[in-house]
Amino acid sequence: MEQNINFNSEEIVLTLSVMSDIHISGSWGIERSEHFFKNALNFANKAASNKIDAFLFTGDFTDSMNSKANVNGAGLSAEEFEAKKAAQNKIEFEILRRCFSEEIDKDAEIIYCLGNHDSINCNNTERFITEFSSRDTVGDNKNFDRMYRTDTDLEALHKGMRHCVYKGYHFLCIDMANDNTDSIAFLKRNLDEIIAKEPDKYVFILHHCKTPDMNYASNMWGTNYELHELLKNYPQAILFAGHKHCALHNERSIMQREYTSVEASCVSYIKIDCVKQPENVTHSMGYQCSQGLLVELDKSGNMRITRLDYAQHVKIKEPWILAHPNEDKSHLKTYTDERRTISEPPQFGENFGLQVSPTENGTLISFNQAKHDDMPYRYEIAITDYNGNRETFYLSSLFCYYPSLNDIPNSVWANIDYDCSKIYTLTVTPQDVWYNSGKSVTYYF
Repeated sequence: MEQNINFNSEEIVLTLSVMSDIHISGSWGIERSEHFFKNALNFANKAASNKIDAFLFTGDFTDSMNSKANVNGAGLSAEEFEAKKAAQNKIEFEILRRCFSEEIDKDAEIIYCLGNHDSINCNNTERFITEFSSRDTVGDNKNFDRMYRTDTDLEALHKGMRHCVYKGYHFLCIDMANDNTDSIAFLKRNLDEIIAKEPDKYVFILHHCKTPDMNYASNMWGTNYELHELLKNYPQAILFAGHKHCALHNERSIMQREYTSVEASCVSYIKIDCVKQPENVTHSMGYQCSQGLLVELDKSGNMRITRLDYAQHVKIKEPWILAHPNEDKSHLKTYTDERRTISEPPQFGENFGLQVSPTENGTLISFNQAKHDDMPYRYEIAITDYNGNRETFYLSSLFCYYPSLNDIPNSVWANIDYDCSKIYTLTVTPQDVWYNSGKSVTYYF
């Protein structure tokens, strides 16, 4: 259950920007990539009540450093492909350095881990260190060693593991790996030492992928089970991870059990529930979305997390407020699984307004949004034909394009891949982010 926590906005001691999945990419369009990243950094600076002290990145700076699939190399020889990939990677790093130089204050720290598109098993970790340490490739900016000036363990840094200390807070970062043995041992050793000295302060964990059964879409490819088992022993740990490009409007983007886990979302695009599949489908409108976090800590160690819509330059819903770690673990009682039971599921009003019509490619369905105290999340569409065959589709409420409940459009629509003439019954069921279902509405044709 959510509790009243007094965050002191007059005494903020640390301000952090948290971003993930920049995906600077030649295959997607270099200009688009640079624009999205610069725009995100620009709005993060504007949204902060204080100057941002550090920018945290949870991986996938690039799209093709570790992925041949994201280089358009059709018809090229192996040598030609490698040359094209190298040229693309060179441009990607130039853009990253340029964005850092132009949009991030030279006194701000930059702390990062690498994602699956950047590096796996440290195959590119050293390349990033070399590129980001460069003193002569960004004009008159001679300070790119700032990337590593807060690192306390340079040997670990070159193995894809980082321990940074800044303004009295600790940041532990691990790159992507198929074998997490070394990184888990690294985290455990440092967590034990840190928490023995300061048990009442959060320790920031940066990793590209989520841990299981925590946030929305956390049980998919890349889920780090070993990290989950470790962090369950440290209530002071707060994990920030991206990878699945999830919308921050979803209240499952923050979860507290034995530790706290927070969705970092995606600068490049958002994946949402849409037609046909229940999870993780990219709607075309998702490519207009760009989201991230602003994290602030007050003098008492309480935390305020503000969700930012970079594309529209607005704040999303209300901030999450977290109490500083307590010995009784009461700070973990705010954003828990109990939230799934504290509100009624979405319900349709009297004016459902269903419209169904044939299109060249299937069936156009539209109806009025269900009512909810948060945001209706999606609609399950179950269709049966005259032979009793049943097919299920999922339509997004389009919740992730609007900053609050009051901004959501009155109706939702989608063109589904189904022959309109075969529909015998059509049932629509509204659902919230926990998949709690409201009362279904069924029409017969």
